[in-house]
Amino acid sequence: MKKAIYFSVLFILIKITASGQNVPIVQEVKIDNGAISRIIILESGKITTRSLRLAGYPYNFVSIESKEPGNHKPVEGYYEGHGPDPEEFSFNANDMLVNGKTGWKTVEVKKIKDGKGSGYALVLSGTAPGNKDLLIEVDYLAYPNLPVIRKKIIFENRGKEDLKLDNIDIESLTLAWDNTHNVVFKDYARYKHLGQYTGDWNDAAVILHHMDMDRGILLGNEAPGVIKRTTSCLDGRTFKIGLTHIEQDFPSRVWLSAGEKWESPWSFIALYNDKNPRAVVDGPVSEFVRNHMGIRLAQIPVKPTFVYNTWQPFRSKIDDKLIRELADAAASCGVQEFVIDDGWQTNNGDWEIDYK
Repeated sequence: MKKAIYFSVLFILIKITASGQNVPIVQEVKIDNGAISRIIILESGKITTRSLRLAGYPYNFVSIESKEPGNHKPVEGYYEGHGPDPEEFSFNANDMLVNGKTGWKTVEVKKIKDGKGSGYALVLSGTAPGNKDLLIEVDYLAYPNLPVIRKKIIFENRGKEDLKLDNIDIESLTLAWDNTHNVVFKDYARYKHLGQYTGDWNDAAVILHHMDMDRGILLGNEAPGVIKRTTSCLDGRTFKIGLTHIEQDFPSRVWLSAGEKWESPWSFIALYNDKNPRAVVDGPVSEFVRNHMGIRLAQIPVKPTFVYNTWQPFRSKIDDKLIRELADAAASCGVQEFVIDDGWQTNNGDWEIDYK
């Protein structure tokens, strides 16, 4: 079998001023591993994803702002998604909204590696009142043969005062299709949901599926526990992957002292073109998790006792057939302890066994 070769390309367009100085006006960073490609543009103080594409599939998965009036091209009876350029990331810094459009200067673009993953780090300094004391590094990684791109942000407080960060969205992109054609698969991408969606700790993986064109994006959130937040189409087209916001039950917040750094959890996206949205989970995403996510359980020689509890998601809605099937499936996965949490008793509090 021929092994796919990972490659990345960096383009810089240069403008020659009247004084003879070379002034970069557009920086284009391309990540392409032969399975997925992403083009990030740094232009006029803004950073945005201009193209997000699956190999062998001709259409962009994110919307872009049309530069020419009437530049809408029909795609199988639908229009390719011209709309606002994605804001790339979003957060509050000392209660001021900051995103990829609020003023940035490129400090450095450098190649990075992580195991078998390769990509680029974009080091940016803030130029606007909300981010003028911030230096951020936005890391993008892709992995051989997989339609997956991973992303995180490293924050550094370059000011003299403490810096408060909240409402942190590591990924903020705008779909090429709108909420009308979008179907969400939530709770580890198992259950269908129509309309706007805000995920919680059960949403390590959320699928956004175009129900007419059989394509979609899986949103992976590697934030721990209850501080996960993954959203779909709250404004009609944007999806975000990050940490809980201040209005939620378990809000997350980061304080940075002068000179201090903080590294966000990773997020990742996976593209697919398939009538069955679960295929991306069972195939490339499962391979990514096993081989590249760096889960510690795969490395330690003595494993802890694995426990399965029926409470999530079945609660009290259980029966004999379901329990036997679950127990067999759990055993085949290496589970050593099986807990029937609820639904076995006559009444809550009495704890008498319901023999029916």
